[in-house]
Amino acid sequence: MQHLAREHVQKVLLEQEMLSLELASKKKLDSWGRELNEREALTEREKQKLDEEKKQNDVRNSALQMASVEQRKADVNVLRLVEEQKREKEEALKKILELERDIDAKQKLEMEIAELIRKTRGYEAPWRQ
Repeated sequence: MQHLAREHVQKVLLEQEMLSLELASKKKLDSWGRELNEREALTEREKQKLDEEKKQNDVRNSALQMASVEQRKADVNVLRLVEEQKREKEEALKKILELERDIDAKQKLEMEIAELIRKTRGYEAPWRQ
């Protein structure tokens, strides 16, 4: 009887030890599950944060691209205006040179006329004086 009681006590103790180990294992698994869920939630928040940053970067890149296009348009306009001003300046210089040549020719003609007038006065008949 004592033998049976001892065996029964050992069996109960062994069973209790097994249940304790199983309980510890389940607690460990639960802890790992909670940790995994927390990490998953953290990963999801980080993913959402990265998605939001990507959207903001896309908006910034789009704005920069539009600004770049506008800058290129402005650069083209400036170059066109510079070329137009250069052409107008060249035309103005040509006109100035043409007017200077006309003035020179007019002055030369005026000098020739004055010279001819002097010469013709010198050839006037002496009786007219």
